[in-house]
Order: sequence, then structure tokens, then C-alpha cells
Amino acid sequence: MPHAARHRPSPPLQGTLPSLNRGAVERALSVALALNCEVSPRSYFDRKQYFYADLSKGYQITQQRAPLAINGRLDLPAAAIKPRGAKKEGRAGAPQSSSSAPLSTSRSIGIERMHLEEDAARTQYVGSQALRGATGALLDFNRAGVPLLEIVTRPDLRSAAEAAAAGAELRRVLRALGASSASMARGAMRVDVNVSVR
Repeated sequence: MPHAARHRPSPPLQGTLPSLNRGAVERALSVALALNCEVSPRSYFDRKQYFYADLSKGYQITQQRAPLAINGRLDLPAAAIKPRGAKKEGRAGAPQSSSSAPLSTSRSIGIERMHLEEDAARTQYVGSQALRGATGALLDFNRAGVPLLEIVTRPDLRSAAEAAAAGAELRRVLRALGASSASMARGAMRVDVNVSVR
């Protein structure tokens, strides 16, 4: 795939020495403060070793052991969270049932950590949307080496509706700060889901 990035970071090849992206650090700090995080007085980067096709040099530069910020929160407005089984409003804005009203209180989702790392290449499968059934794979290195801010929440989300509301609120914060376009269609914001079994 052709490289479309105009200002390429260091190529993701062995032997390339990284340099800190000041703009990425400043944007990450603004997000950390907006999410009420404790900014670490000392932070450093690690090389996380793993082998995968989208990481051509065999390691990722990340803040695995000393994240930029910890212990924050994302406040979800009450209007953004609808209870399970909520219905859409009827004509003239009247609710169709009493269960469609939003919760009366807001919720806070804990932010466990926030760290900078470099992005990996994007894998595109040929002949299928996933590995199973694919006839091949292409690697797009346009985003490889680009700074990525990873925000890890605590297991506080209790429903799909809350997860969607948290994603929407985080996108609003990122856009308001000018930290990111947060466009999911363009890959500027991606969400991974992990399930905590209780």
C-alpha cells in the first residue's frame, strides 16, 4: 500500500531511534487534566516486545510501567444514559413510557491509566473481514509509529448503553480540546472492549 502520510514519523524499522513528539505529549496532558487524572511527576517509555505482522520491528514503544497519568474519571451526563428497555419519544416529544426517561443522576467512569505509545500498522484482510475465510492480508503502514494515546477505564461500565455513552462523551472531550478529530471511521478513535467476569 502506498504511504499517504505527509509528515512521516520515523519508519517502523529496527535500528531507527525514536524521538519524543512534543505535540503528542501536550495534547495527552490536556486530555489527562480534562479527565481529572493525576499526572505522573516522572514518566518514561518501554519497549514492549512482541511479534505480530503489523509490528515490523518486533517491539512497540509504550509507557507500560510508568504511564503519563492515572486515577481519573469520565463524567457521563445523566441525559446521555438511558436505562435498559428505554423507548424513543413519541409525537410532540412526549415519552412513550415512563422507562424512557434518562437517569436522574450522572455517572462517573474511572480512568485507571492513560499512556502514550506508538501505533502499529493496520491489517486489511483480502476476501473476508476477518482472518477466518481470508485469502490473504495486506499491511498499511501509514499509521505505524504515529503517537497514540491509550485510555484505560476501570470496570465501571454496566451496560452497552453506558459503553456507548462513555465513547460519545470521550469523543466530545477530545474534540473540544482539539486533541483529536476522534473520527472512528478514519481510525482516529478506536475502542477495545474487555469483559470483567464477576
